[in-house]
Amino acid sequence: MATAKQITEAARTIKAQIHSPNKNIPTLCAMTLDRWTVTGWISGTLVEFYLPDPIDGLTDEPVPTDPDGLLKAMKEYKPGETVDIQVRDGQLVTAGVTLPAPNTGDGWPEMPAHVVAGPTMYDPARILAVAQFASTDDLRPILTGVRFDETGAVATDSYRLAVDERVKMTGEGVTLPGSVVAAVCKMSSGGDLAISHDAEAERYSVCTTTKAGSSVTISGRAIAGKFPAYEQLFPEGYETTAPLMVEQAQKQAAKVNRWADRNRPVTLTAIDNRYALGYTPSHMLVGGAQVEPVAITGASGGEAPGEPIGFNGEFFAAVLDYIAGDSAPTLNAISPLRPIMLQGDERRALLMPIRLNV
Repeated sequence: MATAKQITEAARTIKAQIHSPNKNIPTLCAMTLDRWTVTGWISGTLVEFYLPDPIDGLTDEPVPTDPDGLLKAMKEYKPGETVDIQVRDGQLVTAGVTLPAPNTGDGWPEMPAHVVAGPTMYDPARILAVAQFASTDDLRPILTGVRFDETGAVATDSYRLAVDERVKMTGEGVTLPGSVVAAVCKMSSGGDLAISHDAEAERYSVCTTTKAGSSVTISGRAIAGKFPAYEQLFPEGYETTAPLMVEQAQKQAAKVNRWADRNRPVTLTAIDNRYALGYTPSHMLVGGAQVEPVAITGASGGEAPGEPIGFNGEFFAAVLDYIAGDSAPTLNAISPLRPIMLQGDERRALLMPIRLNV
């Protein structure tokens, strides 16, 4: 029989989708339980969990409930404990608690169908690595998505841009909500992530098997609008290209970020034609710690820029971690005012510099 952990996972996921960038626009939410499924409908997004085991006490007839009340009720059980839920007068009763039935108003909205045609299978770990670079600024909705097309999977927040060329989608591309993609990837047990797209209806479905053993499918409307022409952001060539010593770079980035003031950039400096990462506080700061630069690349092909290049330290560390899984990564630069590119065999990432007051 279904456990508290399985039902909690479903209710928590549905609750997480209840948000609206505009606080003046109410978010419509409906949630039902039946013997095998937990279903949520949130302003056009359908979330459906097919449980690996049936819920003791329920039938195939869906019963409306509220995610907040259900989550509180599940705390009355241990995570692995079997849940018993009864229906009395149209309300769910479990652990001695009668859950209030939600106000349905004029009735439940019509549930949209999942998109099932032609799914493409992906590695959720690779998708999640890209999704972390999607913007969280709802004022620019298109940048909150992950773009899938024939080049690969792409995400950007205007400061960083990540591309994974292994994660391709043939045919017409689609931009999916980054928060949805990331949520499904994080729940995944490690198996394939299936993405289906109906270009005519402008809808998508994302499906995987969760760590708790359920099969989850989230369907909704693709993000409308034109995704930035990101390929144009990559120069045809770079002045310098240097082999990146990933482990050394990650260790130095962590050290620099421990000491750096968040309001001051970390710096890449050319030393003996190799790039070194360090941190020097502003002369306006008294007693600021200085982290000596340490080389993070081998010798560069071409003359490295004479002036230091500044970056947000946390952004630089995130880009390093993203590219670390690829073989033979390189650091490529043009000037202190142009973005650098970290490139492996299948992943690329751009990082915008910060102007230094030197």
